Amino acid sequence: GEVPAEAGGMMGMMGKVPHSAYVSLGITSGIKAKIGLVFDSSDDASATNGALSMGLAMAKGQPEAKQYKEILDSVSTEVSGKAVVIKAKISDKQLAQLQDMAELPF
Repeated sequence: GEVPAEAGGMMGMMGKVPHSAYVSLGITSGIKAKIGLVFDSSDDASATNGALSMGLAMAKGQPEAKQYKEILDSVSTEVSGKAVVIKAKISDKQLAQLQDMAELPF
């Protein structure tokens, strides 16, 4: 579908704005997600993929991210034509951990 203006603004910070997006979720044992961001050109997709890959690598290097290491390690990005495809997988165990963390009082 069309990318909402507010989401386009976030992508615009990376210099490129997708004109559409798609999401595929597989819910069996855990969750598998596949998100596609479709751009006007493969160059735009490649530039965005580079920025996303760099951001993901930086996130993995943060000390606070150690508790999410397995989840972050399951995230991948790739270019497919004019699209950036982001894939992630979260196991039942990881979902339970996230739920436990969400229930902690802050």
